[in-house]
Amino acid sequence: MRLLSVLTFPPLIARVSGSTSFSMGNNTATPGVITKMSLDEINKIRSGSVQPVHVKNDILAEYTFPTEWPYTESDFEREDESSDSDFYSVPRFVTHIDDGAINGIKQLYSQVFREGDDVLDICSSWISHFPDSNVVRLGKVTGLGMNAAELERNAALTDYDVKDLNKEAAFPYANESFDIAVNAVSVDYLTKPRDVFKEIHRVLRPGGLAVMTFSNRCFPTKVIGRWLRTTDDEHVRMVATYFEHCGAKYETIRGFQLQTSGGWDPLYAVMANKVSSSTDNETCESNL
Repeated sequence: MRLLSVLTFPPLIARVSGSTSFSMGNNTATPGVITKMSLDEINKIRSGSVQPVHVKNDILAEYTFPTEWPYTESDFEREDESSDSDFYSVPRFVTHIDDGAINGIKQLYSQVFREGDDVLDICSSWISHFPDSNVVRLGKVTGLGMNAAELERNAALTDYDVKDLNKEAAFPYANESFDIAVNAVSVDYLTKPRDVFKEIHRVLRPGGLAVMTFSNRCFPTKVIGRWLRTTDDEHVRMVATYFEHCGAKYETIRGFQLQTSGGWDPLYAVMANKVSSSTDNETCESNL
C-alpha cells in the first residue's frame, strides 16, 4: 500500500503520495486567470475538439481502454465500511483542496459552462467552486449531497437533495434534466461508480457534459482501496474507465492534469459527453 502523509488542514484529510511525470506542452494560459469566453470557444472545449486552455498533461493521449471491466470487488473496499450517512452527518465547512486547485476548478468550469445551463453538482457540499455570475449565469443548479446543513449554505444551488449514493445510486431526477453534471473531489469515494455514471448519463440531455475533478487528498478510511494503491495518472485512467464501462454511451472521454496558480495540490479532470442521440438506453452492468 502506498504511504499517506497526514495534513493538518483540512481536518481528517490525507494526501495520497506518489510521483507522476508531467509535461507542459505548448499551453501558454496563465493559471488562475478566469475570463469570460465566447460561446464558440466554450462549445469547442465542451465537445472535445479543443482542450481546456490550462491543460498541463494529456494523460489519456495514448491510453487504450481495457475491453472489459478491469476492477474487482476488493478494489472498492474501504478501511471503514460503517455508515457513510453517519460519517458525513456532522457538517464540515472547510475546503478540501488548496486555493490554487479551487481556482483551477473554477477556471475549468468557466470554459465549459454556458449561459442558462442546468447543472447537477454530485456529492455537493457547502461550496461548489463555480465561477462568479459575472462570468456565466447558470439556470437551475441542483446539489446532490450527504449533509443538509452544508447544502443549505451553498449559495450556488437553487435546490438540493440529500442521498447516500453508496447505498442507492439512483438519482431522484427525470431523464434528460441537466446540461452538465459535475463532481468535485469526491469520485474516489464512490463504491458503485458504474451505477452512478449510468445515472449521470440518464439525467444528462443529449450531448450533455460530465466533469469529474479531483486531487490527491482524501479521507483515507472512506476512499476506495484501489485509490490509495495507485498513482495520480492511474486515477485519471480509472475514472475514464468508469465512463467507458458503465453500460451507457459516452463519447470523447478525455483526462488531464490541469495547471493551477500556486499551492501544492495537483488538479485532474476527466470529462465525457453523452452521445447526441437520446435513444441509447442500454441496461447498465452491475457495478462489479
